[in-house]
Amino acid sequence: ADMGVACSPLTVCSNRGFCRAAFSETRRHSREQFAFGITAGAPSEDGGDNCPPGTSVGYGCVFQTVSFTVVALNASEAGQLFAVLPEMSEDGTLAFNLTAGKAGSADFTVVLTDDSGDLATSSSP
Repeated sequence: ADMGVACSPLTVCSNRGFCRAAFSETRRHSREQFAFGITAGAPSEDGGDNCPPGTSVGYGCVFQTVSFTVVALNASEAGQLFAVLPEMSEDGTLAFNLTAGKAGSADFTVVLTDDSGDLATSSSP
């Protein structure tokens, strides 16, 4: 009988509704839409004269891009649990590789910024 832990987004579920922790699997794990509703600031947010408020993209204005920074709050523990530390792509996909045979927990802070450089969103852990 598969008597694993209750299902969570980062466990592998069996067909019985129970889950087993994926700690023994060193393959690349990913979770699409781990972060969602992601928006960058307006093109005019950069404060440049070439993009006054209300100006359309394509007339000297460009869309801003976003990026996530993922930081382990307990780096020593995280370094033991993850063969490749978690990272998040601009579309909100979380990806990581676990270290085989390890179990435990690690906390992370995730910060989203657009290329204006101002803090947009923070989520912890």
